[in-house]
Amino acid sequence: KLDQPNLILLDLNMPKMNGLEFLHLIKNNENLKFIPVVVFTTSNNHQDLIKAFEIGVAGYIVKPLRYENYIIQIEKYF
Repeated sequence: KLDQPNLILLDLNMPKMNGLEFLHLIKNNENLKFIPVVVFTTSNNHQDLIKAFEIGVAGYIVKPLRYENYIIQIEKYF
């Protein structure tokens, strides 16, 4: 059995499949669905935000952020 991550950081803009499609795959996988996923993206598209929360994202953060803000957001999940 492989170790699983404690947190997944996900961008919506990926080359082969978009982040929402990947999030859907994670949340429909029995072994992965309980891992919190936080979207870090440059997209401030309101529909992406709504869809991400409907699928089950734990957080949605629009980039760019200062380094300290990344740490604050990640520490929320530990």
